[in-house]
Amino acid sequence: MSAATARRQRLIRAREIQHMVATAASAAAEQKEQHLQGIATRIAGLRQGLSANMGFNRAQDLVVMGELASRLERAQKSLIPHQRAAHQETEMARAKTIHAALAERRMTRLDEKRSAEEERQRDLRMMSAPRRVVAR
Repeated sequence: MSAATARRQRLIRAREIQHMVATAASAAAEQKEQHLQGIATRIAGLRQGLSANMGFNRAQDLVVMGELASRLERAQKSLIPHQRAAHQETEMARAKTIHAALAERRMTRLDEKRSAEEERQRDLRMMSAPRRVVAR
């Protein structure tokens, strides 16, 4: 194996590793975004669950439910910037994954072309080399 071939193989391995790391980062970002979405969904469900019962309600219960509802709304509003940031992080991680996959493919194709060219050159050298005549 020539030095150029060894170098290409190292670059291919490096691109494979970059692609795997980018894929893992993308998966982690998506998981974080889904987790935040789940929290937002649970908060919304709790908020909707706070409603006065039909019939007689104590004033103190209504005050407590109103306080809980306002706290849940604030929690939901404070979660929005984090959700946006997680979404942007996910999009960036996906873009990096695509970029890494393309770089890996480019290196693989380049290696295939160069390997084929090296093999063709080797065949040409073998065909053009003078043959030895063996005496019997």
